[in-house]
Amino acid sequence: MSFPYKNPISSIQLNGTQSVPRNNTYGTTFSVNNTGGYMEVFSLSDLYYTIPSGTTGSIEYSGNTIPIEFTKGTGAAWSPDVITLASDNISSGRRRLGMLAYVYEVDQVYQYHINDYETLFNAATASTGCAQVSDFGTTINNKTAAGQSFINSWTANTIEDVSGATYSTAVWRKFTTSPTFSGNTSIISGSKGSVITSGSSTTAFINVSGSGTVGGTDYVDFIRVTNTAAGATNPNKNFRVNNTGGFEIVNSAYGAIILTLTDAGVLSTPGGGTSDLRRKINVQYINDEITPHILNLKPVKFEYKDYSGTTRHGFVAQDVLITYPELVLGDGNKEDGTYGLDYDGILSLTVKSLQETILRVEKLEQEIKELKYKIG
Repeated sequence: MSFPYKNPISSIQLNGTQSVPRNNTYGTTFSVNNTGGYMEVFSLSDLYYTIPSGTTGSIEYSGNTIPIEFTKGTGAAWSPDVITLASDNISSGRRRLGMLAYVYEVDQVYQYHINDYETLFNAATASTGCAQVSDFGTTINNKTAAGQSFINSWTANTIEDVSGATYSTAVWRKFTTSPTFSGNTSIISGSKGSVITSGSSTTAFINVSGSGTVGGTDYVDFIRVTNTAAGATNPNKNFRVNNTGGFEIVNSAYGAIILTLTDAGVLSTPGGGTSDLRRKINVQYINDEITPHILNLKPVKFEYKDYSGTTRHGFVAQDVLITYPELVLGDGNKEDGTYGLDYDGILSLTVKSLQETILRVEKLEQEIKELKYKIG
């Protein structure tokens, strides 16, 4: 048996809403015209609006905890469905756009919201024979498709995360006063995930979790950066994690991945490294003989301490430092520093050495050809 919750009543009951003049600064409640505001209910089902089967006329059903002012027609042309709005045009009965309802059963506050409300309202009131608007309220019927759509929006029974409804499709959305704090922990929650700041021995200081962001169900976009400077081009960048643990950066139009770092540590980018002459200064073509220096380089195979068991091929920065110090990067000269290598630079010198070798081979081939001619 479900909890028998009903709205409280008193011996003195109103037959209509009470209000105060618009120019006064006092009121009877913290809501508007005793409509909306904040209330508490017991279960999620108390958020639903029910039209009992077979009922026509004004729907006055005690099972509707937060009712609207709605008349169910018979289906005949002269008896349409009609919703009556209060004079603010965003409330009906005891429902008002933006109102909050605390649901004890799930310990959650929900906010009432209708997507594209202004568009729906304007379309309905512009339809011939669909609406009557006055300073004291508006009635809209379902004689037109626009009127039916408007009524459907008020009679919808969608609650976020219930029966497949999402934040973007629900009329009752989870309401959070972000961020919330618990001790030294702050929590920012939304329909697609949460951000928690609470460093510990098992978590990072900032923890982002979720899925189904702009990239789709396989992604969590955790940072979107926008350059708002005047004249900025391609100002947006999205940073996200895919469902295989890869880190990705997406271009400004959110149409292409411009950098990927897989969970296995493989880095890829479709654009390669920057090599545009317009981004360089002090450009000097290498004319010195390189091959003798290349011979001093010592190729090695090795394993990284953090990734033992995986054999890699390359060079040792300290060896290269002796021959080509300009190819050595980083701060390895410090006790706790680390050296790196400019492998693009090594490739450039290797190509130069190969060119020299090709020229030598071509020269030798020409000399051999001339010797054979003399002997022959």
